[in-house]
Amino acid sequence: MNQHCPHCEMDITAPPMSRYNESFHCPHCASILSHNEFDIVFYAAIFITVATLALTLVCNVNSFVALILSMIAYHLLRPSCFEPRFRLRNLNTIKRSNPLILPSLLSSINSKNQRQMKP
Repeated sequence: MNQHCPHCEMDITAPPMSRYNESFHCPHCASILSHNEFDIVFYAAIFITVATLALTLVCNVNSFVALILSMIAYHLLRPSCFEPRFRLRNLNTIKRSNPLILPSLLSSINSKNQRQMKP
């Protein structure tokens, strides 16, 4: 199943999550992309909840065993069934800021760095 690059809006085949660490590049526009974390958690929570309830209520399996079985099933089914449905997000548009440093302190650090760089 093809996915859409959010930057260039073209169909791409995203690599499996096991083949990259943090991100991958779009083959058309070289934009830095990643699978959407919300989709990963959402699909996992829904599948594990439904599978656990089905095993517990319908098959009369112990709830702890049902939870373990549904987590293993999700792990095995994720690459083939769920990953093609995950949306892609563009990492180029995310603003990376350091919230622990106050803006006034950050500007003074930048001005010191600029003074040191001048000969």
